[in-house]
Amino acid sequence: DVIGLDDAKAVVMDALVNPVNHPDIYKTLKVAPGTGLLLYGPPGTGKTLFAKAVANEMNMPFMDVRCDRLKSKYVGETEKNVAEMFRAARAQKRCVLFLDECNAILARRGDQKVCMVEQFLVELDGFAASDAQLFVLMATNLPWTLDPAITRSGRLSEAVYVGLPGDSARRKMLEIAFKDVPLA
Repeated sequence: DVIGLDDAKAVVMDALVNPVNHPDIYKTLKVAPGTGLLLYGPPGTGKTLFAKAVANEMNMPFMDVRCDRLKSKYVGETEKNVAEMFRAARAQKRCVLFLDECNAILARRGDQKVCMVEQFLVELDGFAASDAQLFVLMATNLPWTLDPAITRSGRLSEAVYVGLPGDSARRKMLEIAFKDVPLA
């Protein structure tokens, strides 16, 4: 579903897709699937499309959450919204939870008046420890603003750059877009 981004695809296949689709091989090798990935790159490069394609490759439901909608001006409401989001994902037993614009709620601690990072970390650690097949993909344009505890080893498998397509990928996109259109 995604043209180009070969490096990003390779990381996703190794960290998430292959361990889920071929569990016997990875169990024999004693390699556990990753718990999630951080997708970062400039705006408009297709991070959401990429995340949907990952869920499709894993044959799992896709739960799309815009983090700016979780925020509340009332004390404790954002934390409650984060807990409810994870509760809904756990109820599905198998899903890819996608958090778009995650920097809206996961900024470096100390940079915000109400801190919801702790609540998110508690939920994320519980999410990864559950016996269900649950994965977290997060997207941001500003990865340097995230709290370092979010991206530490053991929480997210890796950070994956989703950049602008190269010339050959752009040509392929145009061929697909105009395949039924007569051109001079």
